[in-house]
Amino acid sequence: MQGIRRLLGNKTILALAVVYTCAITVLFLMPPPELPKVDLPGGTDKIVHLLIHFLLVFFWQFYSFRQNNYRLQRKQVVFILAGSLLYGIIIELLQGYLTVSRRPDLFDVLANFGGALTGVFTFQKIKHLFAP
Repeated sequence: MQGIRRLLGNKTILALAVVYTCAITVLFLMPPPELPKVDLPGGTDKIVHLLIHFLLVFFWQFYSFRQNNYRLQRKQVVFILAGSLLYGIIIELLQGYLTVSRRPDLFDVLANFGGALTGVFTFQKIKHLFAP
């Protein structure tokens, strides 16, 4: 168990959160033909957005939780949630301005925020599993 705790140390969690954030930024700004092909029925695009932001918020809460001695204050959660919302809006705007094949979509922003909220509530329910 100590080995797992050491592996999931603050630096590892921070690296995971940063790498994940960078990776999804690149994927969100890539033209669709260059994205990996996944055959999904219509509407599942929003589920993908939801899952991506669920993980984004989950990783950053996990880092903040460990960084603050297994405590997570409301203002930290609000900051992470607001950051996710702002990030989702900025990505959608950049898709419209920096790519020719993608368009901003308000429903993507809503799916992103829904995923972020789900990530917050899920982490709040299971954070005790990560505490010593």
